Amino acid sequence: MLLAVPSEKVTLEDWMRRYQAGNGEAFEILVREISPRLRAIFRDQSPAADLEELIQETWFQVHRSRHTWRPGEMLLPWIYSIARHVRSRNYRKAARRNEIALDERFSVPPPELSFEFEQLLAELPASQREVLI
Repeated sequence: MLLAVPSEKVTLEDWMRRYQAGNGEAFEILVREISPRLRAIFRDQSPAADLEELIQETWFQVHRSRHTWRPGEMLLPWIYSIARHVRSRNYRKAARRNEIALDERFSVPPPELSFEFEQLLAELPASQREVLI
């Protein structure tokens, strides 16, 4: 009579070790298993249009940094840290785009001031006048 040997469960960390050793299939498995979790993280705080781009950028950074993950460490916190940095960079990039648009809006010359208001401004010290203008 043959006894069935229980198959060992392969963990994400095992797949990462294989990926670090050059196994391309291991990377595909990691992407398939972890991408839905990344999608859930990004969905909460990112526009839907950026979702797939953020996931792809995260995997690109994982690939670039794969040598920094140390076997024995938990893999998900390491990947989530990379995802957090990707999201932060994307947020800062979007903020810079908004700053440019805001500056363009304020480049329009101000409306003409009333004569009375101009007289009152002239009576103020230069520093206070500058703040109001």
